[in-house]
Order: sequence, then structure tokens, then C-alpha cells
Amino acid sequence: MRINSEVSGHSTERTDHHLLFEEQRSLLFAIAYRMTGSVVETEDILQDAYLRWHDVDLSSLESPAAYLKTIVSRLSIDHLRRDKNRQEYIGPWLPEPLAQPEPELPCPAERTELYQSLSMAFMHLLEKLTPVERAVFVLREAFGFDHLEVSRIVEKSTANCRQIERRARQALKLDRSRFEAPTDQHQALLSEFVSALAGGDDKKLLSILAEDAILYSDGGGKVLATIRPLYGAERILELVRMVRRRTTPENRFCIREVNGEPAVLLYDGDEIESCIHLAWSGNKVSNVYVVRNPDKLKGLMAE
Repeated sequence: MRINSEVSGHSTERTDHHLLFEEQRSLLFAIAYRMTGSVVETEDILQDAYLRWHDVDLSSLESPAAYLKTIVSRLSIDHLRRDKNRQEYIGPWLPEPLAQPEPELPCPAERTELYQSLSMAFMHLLEKLTPVERAVFVLREAFGFDHLEVSRIVEKSTANCRQIERRARQALKLDRSRFEAPTDQHQALLSEFVSALAGGDDKKLLSILAEDAILYSDGGGKVLATIRPLYGAERILELVRMVRRRTTPENRFCIREVNGEPAVLLYDGDEIESCIHLAWSGNKVSNVYVVRNPDKLKGLMAE
């Protein structure tokens, strides 16, 4: 009987661990994805966190949710510090597109801020920050954590965290207008952009692109892509013309929600060849983000 009681107790504790983790999974995924910009790496971090979580004595915790957020945030920081693949990446590094829409998250942040922090433009900008700067900024900006909670997670004083946050904002030169949700007018312009791409209307493309627009193309050294960013509408148009010469009847464009915003997908038959995100400045396209690395497009194909 004693053995059965111990087994039953152990099983119940494991169930409690599992239920508590699943309650927080959406928030933990959101934190790790914004930290790493990779769905694959986020899943690895959550798996590691889950294994560590099962070794924790729940009765010793004041707040299981806070403990889980700490584990995932620290694992994300450690991952970024040792990620040599990103440091040695060929060409611009863009986040892996996130196909699944995020559920409502159990956190104090406003949905608008969560939306902005998920956009390709915002995620790409975060690459300028050090791992700790990124953690402090993401936890404060996207999830509304207070300075005391952030200081405990990153193991810095609250005063230091405030300095880190200010430094991160200065590094990003944050302009919220660049990350606003697309308006109805932007949605219409996006449709015109796709129509101009597909129909070869160069004049229309130039009218939508800002004169100083920038294009980033991520092929990861595996497919054809620009090694460096392209600056200026005319140079972007030259690239579009070159790509257009390679198109076949099997190529087609469609608009689909990716990273919480409309994106343009270029198909080659049934395969996704590119995922294109646009950032707007007023009614002009200021930035074009083209993910072409096939490893980063697998999640879109699975949908």
C-alpha cells in the first residue's frame, strides 16, 4: 500500500507540473519567440524548460507562473549568447515567419503592443540589441512586466534595468508609427502592390515604394537572395524585374496573415518560395522583408 501511495503521489505531482506548464504555454511561447525570432528554437527552449520544470518542488514556489517565465527568459538569453549560426549567417537574418495566430495571452499588456511586437519590422529591429537588452525591452515593451519582475528575471538591479531599457530604446530609435497595425488604406495598397508585382506594373510599384525604401532578403545561403540590404526604390525595382524574368506560369501570389499582419506569399506550384512583409511610413512602403530560406518557410507550408 505504501508503494502505491508513493506512486500515486508522484503521478499527481507530475500531472500538476504538466497542467501548470500548459496553462502558461501560450505566454511562454510568445516570450521565447520574440526573444529568438525562431519558431524551431522557441519549441526547443520550451522543451528544455519543461524538462527543468519537472524537477522543481512546487511547494517551494511562491508563484509557479513567475518561475516559468524566468526559466524561459533566461534560456532564451543563453540561447542568443551562444547562437553561432546567427553570428555566421550568410546575408541578412530575418525572423522565421509565424503562421499560427497567437491566442489571447494571460498577461497585463495591451493587445496593440503585443501585435506591434510580433510584426516582422519590429522583430527585425530587435536584432540590434544584446540578449539582455532584448529581454528587458521585450518583457517591458511587449508584456508590460514591471521593473522589479524584469530585474529578478535578468538578475540585474531595477536601476540597471531602467538604464538597459533606455539604452535599448536609443539603439532602436523607436518610432511607433513604423509598427502600427495596417489600416484599411494599407490593406488596399497591399492589394495594389501584389497586383503590380504580378502584372509587371513598374510605375505603380514605384508609386507605392518610398524613395528611400530598404529591402532585406533572407536566403540563408541556401537559395538566391541579396547578401546585403538594397537601398532605394529604383534598386528594389531592378531586383523585382530580375525576379520577374525568372517567373513561370507555376508562380502565383496570395495574401495571408503571418506574424499577425498581412503578408504576401509567392508560390512555385504548391511550394512557398518567399514570404514578403511590408512596413509602412504613411502611405508608402518604407521596408520590404523577404524570407526565402526554405528552412524558415516550413512552418508556413505545414499550415
